[in-house]
Amino acid sequence: YPSWLQGDWKVESTYVGKAFPKGEEFVYRNLRGGSARSASEKIGDVTKFAARYVQAKTGGTVLGFGAGSEAVISDRSYNTVELLNAYAGFGRILRVDYSPDKDPTRMVMQYPSLGPDMQPLPPKRTEVFINNRDAALSPDGNVFACSEVYRAVTLGPGQSAVADSENVYLFRRESDGSVVSRQRSLVYLVPSPNSKEGDLYMQVGGKAVAVYDYDVRMASS
Repeated sequence: YPSWLQGDWKVESTYVGKAFPKGEEFVYRNLRGGSARSASEKIGDVTKFAARYVQAKTGGTVLGFGAGSEAVISDRSYNTVELLNAYAGFGRILRVDYSPDKDPTRMVMQYPSLGPDMQPLPPKRTEVFINNRDAALSPDGNVFACSEVYRAVTLGPGQSAVADSENVYLFRRESDGSVVSRQRSLVYLVPSPNSKEGDLYMQVGGKAVAVYDYDVRMASS
């Protein structure tokens, strides 16, 4: 990320649009009424949370960085918990384990052992793999665009679930130091063999089946 994103931010995210490019029949019911972030989210809803970008060492070259190089990166351990818990309205995520110096392409989300009603929950975790990342900075240095492709594998007692998605960001630095952003979340079907979802994946040619757009304002905190 550009140096001007480094620091702590107060974020306001407004849900501004959604589309199902291949038709609603290719989208799970919980994603039709709400969004990929919350099944109850409505167009126009504003969600507030915090975000942090830090200077850190990164490992490997998969994300475009040389081993041991310094770069401004998203504090995924902090940002993922802040975002998902804000949209859930409770402590949905306990913590996120992420070590960019060892493997910047993998993080693990750990869930609490008690639900909002204080009832015990079975052990569960989600392993998120960042399979691809692209980025570009404008010639004047004030606009930054990037995208990331994810595969999330959720594991619980006797069950597992796989989800593929992509996030696309366009950040613009304002003259007062604040940042405005358009963010797009895309949901893909998983090419699971011998399954209904795998058949639907082939029908849409691997294209996104749900798209959600957000207008975001970020102020330094």
